[in-house]
Amino acid sequence: MIRQIFLILIPLLIFVGHTEAQQQKRVSTHLLAQTLQKGKVINAEADLFFEFPSGQIIMYNQLPEEFVFISNPLGESRLYQPKQKKMTIKASEVLTSRNNNLYYFLLNQTYDLGFKELGFTIAGSENDGDVFVTTWQAPLHLLHQVDKIELVHENLLPIYAGYTNTNGEIVLKVYFDNFVQVYDSQIPALIT
Repeated sequence: MIRQIFLILIPLLIFVGHTEAQQQKRVSTHLLAQTLQKGKVINAEADLFFEFPSGQIIMYNQLPEEFVFISNPLGESRLYQPKQKKMTIKASEVLTSRNNNLYYFLLNQTYDLGFKELGFTIAGSENDGDVFVTTWQAPLHLLHQVDKIELVHENLLPIYAGYTNTNGEIVLKVYFDNFVQVYDSQIPALIT
């Protein structure tokens, strides 16, 4: 089994615009993701643009490959690859803009980070000192990927999500830290 460590740094949030009359929110961020795999660091770099209430996300990926990806909450997506002069249009639940954690932070849906929409159900919850721990059970159609997710909140903000497989092994750990205010939302500036 290949062990991977994901480090996503979001060092800068830029506010593109906000009009009260339309309640449009536009947020952009620069993303640096580093994956450690077999002792080698692989960098990925992109600019993401979020627009609400439409829920559209535009991602301009620079590294390791240049492309533009546009998606909405329905899973309608377009992928532009300039070097190949190619455009791909698809519609799939997997490609929805809701598959991005920042989407749920911007919607202030931090209590479940969208797990309920994916069909997860609460298997248990408990207070553990200063933190609140919720365990989410995956629906049957996702058991090949993940069995349970442990979501830990501190001061009503998620600080950790641990994904386990059906053997009880942790397959992914995600830490949320360095929260910043963006409009009426708290967004993690560091996701590890």
